[in-house]
Amino acid sequence: MTQLRTMKRLKAPLSIFFCATMLSFILAACPGGPTYNSQESYATCETDDECPAGRACSDQGYCLPILVTKAGIGIELVPTEARKDAQDSLVQVEYGPDQLSLDDSGVLLVPYEPAVPIKGSVSVPSAPLAAEGFSQFQTRVTLWRASRIPGRPRVTYSSSLTFDMTDAPIDGMAVLQYGLTVPGGFSYQARAVPESGYDNVVPPSTDVILDLTNAPETYRQDFDFSSKEFSAVEGRVTDAMGAPLGDVQVEMIDSQGRRLSTRAATAPNEGDFQVLYPKDLSPLQDYTLLLTPADSAAMVLPQLRIPLSLQDSGDTDIGTIAYPPLRTERCSFQFRIVGQSSSGTSEPVPGAKISFSTEFTDDGTGIATHSVDAVTAPDGTVSVALISGANAEPRKYRVAVLPPVDSAYAAKLDTIDVSGCGGAASTIQLPQRTEIVGTVRSVTEGPVPNLAVSARPIVNTISRDDPTPASMMLESGHAPSATSAADGRFYLRLDPGRYDLELTPPAGSPLSRWLVTGITIDDDAQTTSVQVTMPSPVLLKGKVQSPDGSPVTGFVVRAYLVPPECTKADWIDCTESAFLLSEAQLRPDGGFSLVLPDNL
Repeated sequence: MTQLRTMKRLKAPLSIFFCATMLSFILAACPGGPTYNSQESYATCETDDECPAGRACSDQGYCLPILVTKAGIGIELVPTEARKDAQDSLVQVEYGPDQLSLDDSGVLLVPYEPAVPIKGSVSVPSAPLAAEGFSQFQTRVTLWRASRIPGRPRVTYSSSLTFDMTDAPIDGMAVLQYGLTVPGGFSYQARAVPESGYDNVVPPSTDVILDLTNAPETYRQDFDFSSKEFSAVEGRVTDAMGAPLGDVQVEMIDSQGRRLSTRAATAPNEGDFQVLYPKDLSPLQDYTLLLTPADSAAMVLPQLRIPLSLQDSGDTDIGTIAYPPLRTERCSFQFRIVGQSSSGTSEPVPGAKISFSTEFTDDGTGIATHSVDAVTAPDGTVSVALISGANAEPRKYRVAVLPPVDSAYAAKLDTIDVSGCGGAASTIQLPQRTEIVGTVRSVTEGPVPNLAVSARPIVNTISRDDPTPASMMLESGHAPSATSAADGRFYLRLDPGRYDLELTPPAGSPLSRWLVTGITIDDDAQTTSVQVTMPSPVLLKGKVQSPDGSPVTGFVVRAYLVPPECTKADWIDCTESAFLLSEAQLRPDGGFSLVLPDNL
């Protein structure tokens, strides 16, 4: 049995715990004192004046001890839906522990920074678009930066633009105007990317840096897609025998997989292609030419990745790209996914996501891969087109199977041999998932009912490159969840791996959200018991104000628990995720109250 009282990585300030415990004891013993909720033993209230010294009234109506610290907390301000609809100058912004301070009374001060309006234009040659028959052009301008809260994803702001081509001269420029409002005090990266459907004519822009650290009143950034700013990569694609291959999609990507060029399909009879990219791309970086063959009823070709070195100036001709010798006729293979029940019988697993992938030997041309994704039918079967081994030699495929989140069966990674062309269905058998039997109690040992429990896989950078069943769940968006019953019990089915349990109390509860870390599920475990004690709640009072001291309204305030592993020196590269502890809406005076756990 696993007993978990608090998050092991954090230690509770003894002073807060002692004061909260003693104060609860004293008040409960005093006749004529506040009325307490019978389950959690917290006084109910409507205003701070109804609470004893050292306590304040939460938005949920409970007298809670006041927390006077900002350690390990990040604050995020998100405009309310009403303010978003008003389209005014309020924008989302966040603050790490270093940007926050406490006033003399212990109130957390959040300094709202003035927003900076950014205006500019996107200019595109109209002739290539008209030649393709486009009646309009769509593009998106995106700005992004790292979050100041360690463990939070990067912050993005974007604007989508549409231009009616009938308004553009045939030999002129289509000019699209855009506007964005972003917080000042940061440096941003910005990029203009044509929407899907226009990317065969116009490549993405290169990234530019927008320095708004001094919060200027306005800023302008234009993006020019005129043809004089482009260079080209051109070549020819053939099969292993030298015959040209048509309808192969070609594009240039960077080390992160971002597209940097136009997309082009090779000519049907010649196999020739040309893609355009911004001329100011650095020739010192590593690039890749990505070749994706069109789906064909007659043959199956793998995706090909070719290392690419750009010329210092001008266009780059990479010559002929020849596919490696492969057995390319289209062959369909049948598979049946089953799970072994506790009674020993096999039953089909419908709705399971299954992927097949193989990599071909690098012959110096590049790396060829073939991957297929599918979903099992109601009878647990799936049919996929695979490239089998040549000369009767089987080809090895890596297979990943991920059943639905409510399935009794676990994800599985396997390696199979594929040879010939089709044949009888092969069976892949899945193990059972481990059942988690948990109990949630408060510090007063009473059960906590109606609490939402969600399991989040712990995935490090190694397991992302070498998947595990748990990492497969994370990548696919699977989120096993349950709700505690009247006796505090909950049940989850999990794959082998390590998990964090996110605990969310029901609306109106005096408790804070919490995170229990390091739940380990062994490969052969059938059931695991978990006991969780929710920490006592405390109240953090704060205020958001503008530089002139006036109150700020129209925001939802969110408090995040900053991962202790994310030190100040390397917080940008932090792989841990910050955890949402609490949120509240700003009052008219700019104040807010957040319910937090007492063991921060």
